[in-house]
Amino acid sequence: MEKAHYLLEDPVWSKIYFHDEGLDRFMPCFAITIYFDQPLYSEVLDFFDNAFAALKPYLSYYSTGKGRIAVNKKSSEVVASCMQKPLTDYLQSYWIKFYGCKEGASESDLEIFMKYSIFQTPEQKEKQRKNWEMLITQGADESILSVPSKLRVSFPITHELTEPKKLFEWLKNLKIVKNGSFISGHAGYEVNIDEQYYTPFRDKKMEELSEKYPLLGWEEKGSFRQWDPLKKEIVPVIKRVHWMNLLGEEMTHFLGKEKLQQLEKDPKIKIHTLEKSTIIQIGDKPQLISGTTQDYENVAKILEPVQMKFSSLVGKIYREKSEYEWKKRWLIYFNK
Repeated sequence: MEKAHYLLEDPVWSKIYFHDEGLDRFMPCFAITIYFDQPLYSEVLDFFDNAFAALKPYLSYYSTGKGRIAVNKKSSEVVASCMQKPLTDYLQSYWIKFYGCKEGASESDLEIFMKYSIFQTPEQKEKQRKNWEMLITQGADESILSVPSKLRVSFPITHELTEPKKLFEWLKNLKIVKNGSFISGHAGYEVNIDEQYYTPFRDKKMEELSEKYPLLGWEEKGSFRQWDPLKKEIVPVIKRVHWMNLLGEEMTHFLGKEKLQQLEKDPKIKIHTLEKSTIIQIGDKPQLISGTTQDYENVAKILEPVQMKFSSLVGKIYREKSEYEWKKRWLIYFNK
């Protein structure tokens, strides 16, 4: 099992790290997540190859949905094999996840979830827009209208790629970031939680940590496109402001360069304008605790038109339940 006892020696990380019944249940990490909804087979393989190379010494097990299997010399070939067999209908998807331990949560994870999708023609986009307008009018559950494909990798907080300059170089050279074909993404400190740890304490601890460390990210499902009732169109979504915020070509165009350039007035905010995407970085390095969140709030104001709504994060039948209120507070924490 991956060892993380050094976290117990840190006065802050030790409060986030949690061990129960012989297993690591909550594991702080540094994570990168990218969401997309196009058939990006070569981009997915490129992401996997780069992430696997960076994490190879840490990854010891993987799963395709039937329990964790020990990593061997041919494990990395599973992804390449899948990418050579395009999905052919909406009932199909790929999912594979590599772990740093046989059970429980690990600092080091590498996950690929890919749904069937197509490159839409203008006519298909218009048809989808009309369909969404009808569905929203009829009260459809927005949280499931556009659940995207996802690439996610998490590193130990001491990994070399958590160094800002190295991370930026790594990110900008990813094929999916270069061509801007993703919806949005983010990078910063997060928590990996044991997927099998279903107890009342789990949600209570998540709530406590979200209140105490609002800069901390969580891996949450949701719809990464949502309906704009004023413009009557489907807009791309970014979940929440993080340390690094990745905007695909569509989102960059939707917000407009002039709007994004407003952030350059703040010396603590860096705008990395790439050929077909944009990366907004808040501060020189990721933070867990900050005396002020003003810089995050400034970015949130600019990203407000594409900010994920609570209705896009949490399912319709759960939104009124009190135990989900903390997720709403966490989601809109910087929208002040």
